[in-house]
Amino acid sequence: MRDDLIFELNFDKVATFNHVWIRESGFSVQKFHLEAWDGEKWVTIYNNDLIGRERLCVFDAVETKQLRLVIDEVKGTPHIISFEAGNREPFEREVPFHVVGYFSPSTFTRTPFTYDREQLSKFTDVIFHNFLHWDIIDDKFDLNINTKIDTCIAMMKEAIGDLPLRTYLSVRNRHNVHMSRDAKDREKIISAVLKIALDNGFYGIDVDYEYPECQEDWDAYSAFLVEMGQVAHENGLKFSAATGVHNNHMSDAALDALDFYNIMIYDHNQDPNHFFHSTFEYQVDALVSAIHQGMKLDKVILGMPFYGLHSVDKVDYGNSRQYKDLYIPAEDESFDYGSNLLRGYYYNGPYMVRDKTAHAIFTGCRGVMVWHITADVKYAARGSLTRAMDQAIEQFVKK
Repeated sequence: MRDDLIFELNFDKVATFNHVWIRESGFSVQKFHLEAWDGEKWVTIYNNDLIGRERLCVFDAVETKQLRLVIDEVKGTPHIISFEAGNREPFEREVPFHVVGYFSPSTFTRTPFTYDREQLSKFTDVIFHNFLHWDIIDDKFDLNINTKIDTCIAMMKEAIGDLPLRTYLSVRNRHNVHMSRDAKDREKIISAVLKIALDNGFYGIDVDYEYPECQEDWDAYSAFLVEMGQVAHENGLKFSAATGVHNNHMSDAALDALDFYNIMIYDHNQDPNHFFHSTFEYQVDALVSAIHQGMKLDKVILGMPFYGLHSVDKVDYGNSRQYKDLYIPAEDESFDYGSNLLRGYYYNGPYMVRDKTAHAIFTGCRGVMVWHITADVKYAARGSLTRAMDQAIEQFVKK
């Protein structure tokens, strides 16, 4: 092993550690692992792929006088700026940590409709997504309502049962249909969505607009958010919106109208050396961008994918697979929980999900969000991504 691929920390006495921060200049490191000295030998305690500008790695607490970073794969010469270890005890938050997940129409079309109640119990909020669209119907701006909405709401309620889950009714745009610039059109949509939310006992309303294409579209959307937020709050409902990472042009009034921002941190590649989406580096960038755009930290909910994109030669956005179709329970004992690449698909493995959840906790974000809940394996499986989120919360949030 080359000496320039090992970075060691030595301490005066045995101490307890449960995380490290690593910073790199560039994108040289492609794979690495962490080791702790147990008094006789080096023991691997963590592994993952990329480091990037900033990387948080969390693990079960170890007692040691020595830790080291070992780079397993590298392109060129690595430039590690810092390698720091620490131990963070569970701490009390001023506001509860949110764990938000989506239910999509495909969730309810599988036969039979199945769900994992233990998995659901680890979420705090559920978004009932993609059943309502603003659309152009008979040449008029109107609301398109999925004919199966009542049946699926009933199925969702059956799945939730007596779990204390908060439910949000989502409305989004039909593909390439933009928000109307006519206040009367917007009022019609708001009234219809509000009625469905109140009639079915939803806790809040969520909006997902992908994406405004010009400033006029952003202005109309911002006006809609302000109007919808006012009506939602007047009726005792919370109000959230899904948003992209960069080039967000919501007005300050629109940001203020929202209780939460569900930031979709996936489907994007920024490293010239590879074609991986939703890396840890991307989450760091997303949070910096969110704050720069005027988003309030205690409203920020950071999104993670429970799916992989085929990413060998390029990111293939038309070729995705749910995590539960990539993970093989029968191979649980040999599954590499630090790997994020399997059979050509890049995803967020358990270690990555645990790290990202801890990062959201450490930085003071309101919570994390996943697309989508039932793409995970059952919570009982050691490789469950929901379990990985829960491990970070149990480790760092004082109940």
